[in-house]
Amino acid sequence: MEYTIIGDKEAERRLKFVSMAFKHTKDNFMSLIHTDEAHKECLHPEPDVFIVDCFEKYKSIFDEYPEISAKSIFERYLNDEKNRKRRIEWDVIPAEQYHNLLKRYMEMGEGARIPMNTVLSWFNTIKRNTVILYYISYMHYRKKGFPFEIIPFETTNVQKSQMWLVTRTNFYEWAKFKNGAYGYIDRPFEALFNIMKEYNESMSPEQVLVLINRMLQVSHPASGYRDFTECFIEGGRKTCNKIANWR
Repeated sequence: MEYTIIGDKEAERRLKFVSMAFKHTKDNFMSLIHTDEAHKECLHPEPDVFIVDCFEKYKSIFDEYPEISAKSIFERYLNDEKNRKRRIEWDVIPAEQYHNLLKRYMEMGEGARIPMNTVLSWFNTIKRNTVILYYISYMHYRKKGFPFEIIPFETTNVQKSQMWLVTRTNFYEWAKFKNGAYGYIDRPFEALFNIMKEYNESMSPEQVLVLINRMLQVSHPASGYRDFTECFIEGGRKTCNKIANWR
C-alpha cells in the first residue's frame, strides 16, 4: 500500500491538535451536562450507534452498490494522492440543467415534459454519493467493525487505527468539504435514506424531481455548517442559494 509518509514532527503536531480538540469538546460537554438542553441531546443515540442503525435499517440501498466499501474508498484516496489530487471529486448533477428543469416544473407543473432518464440519473447520483459519504463517515465514527484491512499493520484497536489515519495520512483532508468542515455527517443520513425509499417505478418524472429537490434541501442547512450539497450538485451551496432565491 503506497501513501505519503507523514513525518514524525507533523504527526506529533496533529496528535497534539486532536488531543486538544477532544479535551475541549469533553470540557464543554461536562459544563453543560446538567442543563435541560444537554439532557435532551443525551437522549439521542451516539453518532456511532446511529451510523450502525442506518446500515442495518437501509441495507437494501447499500446492497445496490456492492463495489463501494470503506476499503474501496480508501484505495480511491491512495490513487488520488498518487495523482496529486488533494480533494475527493464527486460526480454531481449539472447545476444549470437542474435549475432549468426545476423552473419549467414550477411554471408548468405535470405538463413540463421532464425526461425520466435525466431525473432518474440524478436521483441515482445522489443515492450513490450518499453511500460513499456514509462509508467516509463510517471510518470516522465506528467503534466496532472498523475496516482494519486498510491499516498497513496488524491491529484490532479502533482508536489506534483512527489516529493513524489522522496523523500518518491525509485521508481526512482529502475528504473535507469545500467549506473546510471535515467530510463526515451522521443524522442527515436517515432523512436522505427515507426519501430514497419513497421512490417507486410508477412515479412520474416530476415526482422524482421533487424527491431530488427534497434531498438537496436536507444537504443544505440554513446555517451552512456541514453543508454537503457539493457532493450532489455542481456549485454546491452557491447553486442551492441561487435556486432558493429564484422567483
